[in-house]
Amino acid sequence: MKVLVLGGSGYLGRALLTHIDELDCAIDVVVRSEAGARKVKTASARAGVFDTLDVTGRAYDHIINLVADCGRGDILLSDVVRANLIYPLALVETLAFGAVLNVSTALPELYSNYSLSKRMLERSLVRVAARKDARVLNVQVHNMYGPGSDETNLVTSLISRMRGSKPIMLSSCTNSRDFVYIDDVVGALSALCFRIDRIAQLSTVQVGSGLPVRLRALVEKLQAKIGTSSEIVYGARRDNIHEMPVLAADLTAIAATGWKPAWSLDAGLDATIRSLKT
Repeated sequence: MKVLVLGGSGYLGRALLTHIDELDCAIDVVVRSEAGARKVKTASARAGVFDTLDVTGRAYDHIINLVADCGRGDILLSDVVRANLIYPLALVETLAFGAVLNVSTALPELYSNYSLSKRMLERSLVRVAARKDARVLNVQVHNMYGPGSDETNLVTSLISRMRGSKPIMLSSCTNSRDFVYIDDVVGALSALCFRIDRIAQLSTVQVGSGLPVRLRALVEKLQAKIGTSSEIVYGARRDNIHEMPVLAADLTAIAATGWKPAWSLDAGLDATIRSLKT
């Protein structure tokens, strides 16, 4: 099996590449900078590293799209759309492929510029795959966390601020989210690659724990594990009007591959906390 990974220098990409020896396939990775190439080679010496022009027109069994610009700060919607929609779409349209595994988000479309751009790509890839008579799986990943994530990640940010006894300004945190450990996401992508014939040709597949947790309960759980003296202020930040009261993964589709999450929330949080002590 020959696989092309887009966005392989990011958090999930590097985690996937560290498992390359367990996967019976050849993996090429597209990078757009020397820094990205170094990150890929650090994660896996076996992966082929190419720039966009090097892979244009090639054929692959699977393309895994992990490109993700979360659009934080003052970044414009047009810039987020260029990163998350135009760039991967323009590349995929030049390639021959059997399937695209497009890693997306479970957040509501209007939640953020990021989620809007990801939904636009989901719909666009369905049209491209239909024209090429190929498969497309839009893999909607819930709140991913674990060792190696940076402080834009909610869990990592909370742990870091609690360990530094820094004040934490939060929304009301009355809503519930589904948190999924990084190793489980890697396992899900592997299962989808090798058992893709068990999934309908044009499908949305959700990846998560299937067990939502109230955000305030998550914060309190981390408080107890870390023993922090941080001041935590609920309601200091405005709630997102597009936030859903409960957001949890529907694992029905991915269950056809035999995959199920292996990490409990407590075990995943403990592993993440340990990783941040070094």
